[in-house]
Amino acid sequence: MWENFTESEMACKGTGYCEMDDGFMKKMDQVRFLYGKPMIVTSGFRSQSHNEAVGGAERSPHLEGRAADIAASGAEAYRLIKLAQEVGMTGIGLGKNFVHMDDCEDSPGRNRPTVWGY
Repeated sequence: MWENFTESEMACKGTGYCEMDDGFMKKMDQVRFLYGKPMIVTSGFRSQSHNEAVGGAERSPHLEGRAADIAASGAEAYRLIKLAQEVGMTGIGLGKNFVHMDDCEDSPGRNRPTVWGY
C-alpha cells in the first residue's frame, strides 16, 4: 500500500480502522525516505470516538487520515520538522516527545501553513 508504513501502524488505536489519505501518505513516505531511518507512529488515523477519548481537536486532520504523530524529541524532532516542511506538510505541532504533521489546506477555522506547540 505504502512504501514505508504499514496499515496497522497507521490504524486508529481505538478501533483498528484505517483510512489514510493517499496524497498525505505519499508525503509521509517522502519524509521517511529523507529521514533515512524508522519512524514510530504514535497516532495516525483516528475514529471520532477515539479522537474524543484522547482529547483531539474537533476538526482534527487525524479524522480525515491527513495527519500523523511521530515519536521524536530534541534534534530528531527538529530534523523531522524541517523534512515535513520540505515535502509540503502545512501543519506542524511540537509536543514534548512527538511531532505532529498534516497536509491540510487553509480554510475557515484552519489556518495553514502553521506551526504550534502542545
